[in-house]
Amino acid sequence: MSISIGITNYHQENAMSLPDRLTLKKMIAVFLLFAVLLIAGCVEDPSDWKSRGDQLLSTDHYEEAVLAYDRALDLDPADPVVWNNRGYALYQLNRYDEAVQSCDSALLIDPVYADAWNTRGGALAASGYFEEAIVSYDRALESDFESVIVWNNRGVALARLGRYEEAVESYDRALALDPEYDLAGLNRAKAIARLSRMETS
Repeated sequence: MSISIGITNYHQENAMSLPDRLTLKKMIAVFLLFAVLLIAGCVEDPSDWKSRGDQLLSTDHYEEAVLAYDRALDLDPADPVVWNNRGYALYQLNRYDEAVQSCDSALLIDPVYADAWNTRGGALAASGYFEEAIVSYDRALESDFESVIVWNNRGVALARLGRYEEAVESYDRALALDPEYDLAGLNRAKAIARLSRMETS
């Protein structure tokens, strides 16, 4: 008897109750239905919308890119890359406040995302908030110290504030990383010319 009681207790402890078995069956049915719909193309994949947005962004269709990114974010709001790319599209549309907000959403998810800090800096600079832009560029450089683009953008913001010596230092950093980065070379030449004019006046 003690053996049969032990076996009975074992089965009672490990057997699923009827409600548990029904819940498991429902979960399996939902999973299978989702798999079938996904294979049939009836369930939207956020990466498809992201890819559409990226394609539209690369062909300068910024309004359409924003709409594609919005759909991707409806399906997966936790993708910092989509938030950043959306911010860049908004920046290209001169919708700078919205671009900053989009980048802020990316940075809530990934606080060290250098591209989002850079895009945010660009939108702030375009709005005339050069000091705040420099703060964003500095945050980008904390994560990606070798970003030629960020060093150049930082130099532009410094130059807009009349801080030409610091601007030249930023351009020099960019050119040290990529001597053939013509934009930094051009911006450096402009900053040096302004410095020279200031010294002669």
